[in-house]
Amino acid sequence: LPPFKRIAVETSGLAEPAPILATLVNDPLISAFYRPAAVTTLVDAELGLGQIARFSEAAMQAVAADRFLVTKLDRPDAQLIEAIAAALRRI
Repeated sequence: LPPFKRIAVETSGLAEPAPILATLVNDPLISAFYRPAAVTTLVDAELGLGQIARFSEAAMQAVAADRFLVTKLDRPDAQLIEAIAAALRRI
């Protein structure tokens, strides 16, 4: 196989990112070859605000994110989308 330049680590919806990032940074075998470049968090446009408020894991994912991808933008109204965008900007 040819050498690769990137690895994507996809976790479950309720994974806390801090322990995963700590492993990537602190494990000598991993950190010798790889470094985290960015944390991307997916946010459900319909349920995201409630999930962030209700589940600490969702809030921690939002706090650790370098960028957000908001999914299901075709479903909620413009007011809810703006509320999600404002909440993510505050985080």
